Amino acid sequence: MKEENCSDMHKDIQVLQDEYFNLMKLLMCHVCQDRERGVVFLPCRHLVCCLDCAPAMIKCPSCDESVEDTINVILPAVGET
Repeated sequence: MKEENCSDMHKDIQVLQDEYFNLMKLLMCHVCQDRERGVVFLPCRHLVCCLDCAPAMIKCPSCDESVEDTINVILPAVGET
């Protein structure tokens, strides 16, 4: 019985790790995939680029709309509330 519980626990841990990895990928820059997103493009309001990649964007990489302005955003670090 203990072996079944351990096996189930390992499966649950793997599922949680996979979900965490997928969520972290959603927070990464659409362009470089190395840094967290941190700039909202206006007027489309997409949050897709990091602070380093955003200045080079003439059009939003998500919707191809012209970028007229940007807003830097601060997302809480993982684990912060």
